[in-house]
This record gives sequence, structure tokens and C-alpha cells, in this order.
Amino acid sequence: MIRYRRAVLTEVQLSTVVAAFFFATLALLVLALVLAGALRVAGRSMPRRLGIAIAFLTGIGLGFTFVVFDDPRELVGVGVLIAALTFVLWRSGAGGFAGWLVSGAAIPWLALWSYYLSVQFTGRPVVDLGDVLRGLAAGFIVMFFGTWMTIVADQRTGAAAPPSWQWKPGVRSIGAVAAAIQAPEGRSPVPGQLVATVAALVAVQLIAGTAMQALGIHPVLQVAGLAVLGAVAATETFVRTMPTRNRLAFEAFSWLAEQEIARFREQSGTDVPMTVPAALRWLEDHPDRPANRWMRADILLMVDRTDEALVAAEGIPTSTPFEAVERLATLGLVRWIRGEDGGVDELLAAREALDPDGDDRLRADVMVAAGEVRRRMADGRTTPGDANQPLVDVRASLGARADGQVGRALRKRLIPGFTALAFVFGLLLLLIGPTPF
Repeated sequence: MIRYRRAVLTEVQLSTVVAAFFFATLALLVLALVLAGALRVAGRSMPRRLGIAIAFLTGIGLGFTFVVFDDPRELVGVGVLIAALTFVLWRSGAGGFAGWLVSGAAIPWLALWSYYLSVQFTGRPVVDLGDVLRGLAAGFIVMFFGTWMTIVADQRTGAAAPPSWQWKPGVRSIGAVAAAIQAPEGRSPVPGQLVATVAALVAVQLIAGTAMQALGIHPVLQVAGLAVLGAVAATETFVRTMPTRNRLAFEAFSWLAEQEIARFREQSGTDVPMTVPAALRWLEDHPDRPANRWMRADILLMVDRTDEALVAAEGIPTSTPFEAVERLATLGLVRWIRGEDGGVDELLAAREALDPDGDDRLRADVMVAAGEVRRRMADGRTTPGDANQPLVDVRASLGARADGQVGRALRKRLIPGFTALAFVFGLLLLLIGPTPF
């Protein structure tokens, strides 16, 4: 029996339709998430349409809870979750996705009250007409708000990210090194790392969900517990099952990136912008100065302003040997993206001025390796044993410095996404399990 406040739906056909649509939505969402994960592991950018599909389907899945649950505490909890996800997406510069999430959440609600409206004319109304009209009005208000968010976000940020975020073999883009690092080993279209991650999430939630239901734990606590346990299991599996070659390359590149990020935060007083809107705001707030040109060059590349990035890179001060190396490395990246030579040979020569036993020399070694990877990726090579080999080789010289780098870099990035996926799967377990609602 599906209950919603004063209305009681006992019609078997309606219950079947609601369940069928929920499971179809969940299946499509899981499929979209697996596809997005496969693209991410392969170093590819997620197409905007796939991101919209994930946001919209997630909204629909969450919206079904307003049809199924009748406990006010559960409804408030789901409402808070939707509001939190919307806020995070909007603040992160993904306002369009936030709008699709909100619009999706309104779909099941509108479908339910549309059904109530349809039975008003059959002589067997189950809800007062006034309640039906108020319910439909509330749903249309939410739908209008989601649509407004999408339109406003697209006007602010553009319909798609700049071309430099997109990557495929042979294309020079800012994501080429990541593509080489994360290229799946072998020829399987579904990486083993991703299969293991999904399997761990499902297994942990099945075991934990069965135990929680047997113990009679409150449904809200079950959903929260399953989301946490599933996210932790998926994240740790993803981190610990990364193919060896990819892990070695990642550890080397991420070891350098971690230091650059810390330096960026210290000198600019802000986090590194991770979206195009955030990058544009950062550029507005940090006008050109000699001390920040090494930062501005990279941020300008993020928004595809390569001419300005070249000017910024050329103006990087070179008062120390390492600054000279850093300038050449930045220039090499900018010129390479512009279709020119990456300047790896010049970088190799400048590196010789550094103390061979110091950390600056190791950082320069990683910069050289990254430049060589980009050079290899420019001709379309994606075989892990070829494209990312320079980073694999330099990893040995880092020793214990880069141990555990995969976990340090990825856990905080993976937890939010896996928590959302685990929440949806945990909700599914509750809906099909023996616990009554």
C-alpha cells in the first residue's frame, strides 16, 4: 500500500505503475553513473548531456520519496537533501545541473496529483479538488524554479565548457596527462577497477541493509547508514584497485600537483578553481602581477584564453633556478596546447642547474615527465605502457614521498559522488525490503 497524507492508493495497477517507473529511473541512473565512471577512469570528460541525465534522473528518484513516504520526518529529510545537493551544485558553478535536479524532483509529484485530477471526473475522487489544485500548483512552482535555475545558469556560464576540457586521442588539451594516467589497461570497455568498485558498493549495502532491517533500525537511519557505508566501501575499493601502472603514474603527477595546490592556496588565499565560472571569477579577483603569473597562466588555459596564457607564462619571474624551470614548464604547456612544440628539451637543460639531491630537482623531473607524456599523447597514443611511461619511470625516484598519494588526492573527490549513488541504492533496498513504510 502506498500512502500519502490523507490519500490512500490501494489500486494495484497504480502501485505497479509507480514501482515500475521508480525501478526504470533507478536502472537508467545507475547505467548513466557507470558510463560516467568509465569515462572518468579512461580520462575522458563527461559529456554535458550525460551530466544533465544524471542530475535529472537523480531528481526523479528523490522525487519518488514524496510519493512513497508519509512520515513527515522522512519527507523533511529528503527535502533537506535535495536542497543541499542543489546548493552545492549551484555554488560549484554547476547551476544548470542543479536546475535539472530540481525539475526532476517535481516529476513524480506532478504525476501523482495529475492522477488525482484525472479521477475527479470518474465519479470516484480520492482527494478533494481543492487539495488537488494546491498539489499541482506546488509541483508547477518547483518545476518553474528548476527551469529558471537552468536558464539563468546557462546564461551565466554558457551551454558547455570550453573545448580545452574535452579530450580524445590526438587532441591537445589540458586533460591530456590525466587521460594518459587513467587510460584503462587492456582492451575491456569496462575497466576492472570500476567493476570492483560497483561490486563493493552493492555487496556492502546488501549485507548492511539486511542486517539493519533485521535489527529494526529506523528507515531514516538505514538510508543514512547505507549511504555512508556504501560510499566508504566504493571509495576505498576504487583507490586500492587502481591498476599498478596507472597508480605509479598518478602518484608521481599528483605528488607535484599537491605541492602546487598548497602553494596556490598560500599565495592567492583561495582554493584552486575547478569550474569555468569559478576560474573566471578568480581571474577577475586576481589581476595580473608578476608573483601570480604562474597561477594565471594555468587558470587562463582553463577558460581557453590561450593568447593571454602565453603572455602570462612569458612574464613569469626567473630570479631562481627553479623559477626558470617552472617558467619553461608553464610555457611548454601553453605552447603545446596552442599546437606548438612543448619545449621538453629546453626544460631538460634548465633542470641541470638544480641541486641533484634536492626536492626542487625531483619536482623538475616530474615536470619533464609530464611534458614528455603530453608529447606522446599529441600523436594519439593511449596505450598505458607507452603514453604514461615517463611518469612511471620518475615515480621510482620519489620513493616514500609519494606513497599513499592516490588516497590523499582522490578520497575527498570521490566521497560526495559515491555517497549520492549509495543513497539511491540504499533507498532501493528499503523500498523492496521487508520493512513496512
